[in-house]
Amino acid sequence: MYKLIILGAGIAAFAILAVGCGSSGSDQAAAQITEAQFLRQVDAICTKTHKEVGAAFFGRGTGAAGDPAEQISQLLKEEARELGALAGPEKVEAKIDPLTESISQASGVLAQGGKAALEDPQVAEYKKEAQVLHLPDC
Repeated sequence: MYKLIILGAGIAAFAILAVGCGSSGSDQAAAQITEAQFLRQVDAICTKTHKEVGAAFFGRGTGAAGDPAEQISQLLKEEARELGALAGPEKVEAKIDPLTESISQASGVLAQGGKAALEDPQVAEYKKEAQVLHLPDC
């Protein structure tokens, strides 16, 4: 009889230890950033690019002299790459992914069309998406 009690206590102790040593998922949650933190990172990238695009547009860019559309195309390409590299909450990333794709497309339009492409509606499309996401500097 005592052997059964000892065996039961041993099994219970093992079960408690096994549950206590398991992952609670908090490690993954700690590594994940909040929605607000993610959006601040997005906004910082957009703000930096916005300033650089303005400088390129008005001829004060740091890139090679020449067509501002080419400089802006490269800046937008880099912005899309940086935004795509960010990791955040899936539901927020899902909102940012179409914006990133539109920025990438605008970069391609500018690269192919040059200065005339600055007036292309596809170039302005990402600005509309950014406004909807409350990211005015994107």
